Amino acid sequence: MTGISKDILNGYLEIFDNNMLKVEVFNLEDMALISLLSKDKRLEKPALILDVGARSSKILIAAENKFYLSREVDTSGDNFSNLFLNEEKSHEEAEIEKKKFEFFPEQAEVEEKKFDLMLTDIDTAETTQKRVKELVDEIIFEINRSLEYHNERNKENPVENIYLTGGGLLLNGLTSYFKEQIDYKISIIDPLKEFDFKNDVKQINKHFMATAAGTIISEVMHNES
Repeated sequence: MTGISKDILNGYLEIFDNNMLKVEVFNLEDMALISLLSKDKRLEKPALILDVGARSSKILIAAENKFYLSREVDTSGDNFSNLFLNEEKSHEEAEIEKKKFEFFPEQAEVEEKKFDLMLTDIDTAETTQKRVKELVDEIIFEINRSLEYHNERNKENPVENIYLTGGGLLLNGLTSYFKEQIDYKISIIDPLKEFDFKNDVKQINKHFMATAAGTIISEVMHNES
C-alpha cells in the first residue's frame, strides 16, 4: 500500500481550488513512472527505476502488478551542479558548466592515485572528475544496496532490468558509467514514445518528462475501485 499525508494532498488541491479547477483524480509520482513503463510492457518482470532528480534521486522496484520498494537517495542533480558553483558563478552558470562537462571515470581514477601522494585545495578539471566520480559511486552503491535487498527477499522474482530517467542524466558520461559498473541491462526511458506531436519536439528535454508522461497515460481512473 502506498499513501500520502492528507495535509500534503490538501496543499496540492488548494492550488487547483484557488484557480476554480476541480480535481477528479490524482496519482503518485512513483505510480506514474510505473504506469509509463507498464504501458510499453516493460514491467512484466520486476525492474529497478532510477530517477535522478534535482534535489534527490528516487529508486523504485516494481512489476506491472506489484510495487516492491521505493526509497530516496540524497545524491542528486544539484550535488553535481554544486561542483561547478563558486563565488564567480551563479546557479544558472553552474548548470551550463555541468552540461558542458564530460565525465571520464578513468581520468578520475588516475587522479585519485596522484592525490593519495599529496594534499591540495586547488580546484582543477582533474579534481572535478574525482568529485563527480565520488557522487556517481554513491548512487551506484545505493542501487546495488536496493538490488541486494530486493533479490534476497524475492528470490522467485529478482530484478531483471534497470531503467533510468531524470534531469541528472544530462551529465555527459553518467549513463555509460552506470552501464560499465552495474551488471544489469540498463535502458534510458523515452517518456514521449507513446505520444504524437504536431510540432518538432527535439528541443524538449525528455529526461524531465517521464513523470508527466506517466501521469497522462496512468491507468488510474476516477471512481476506480
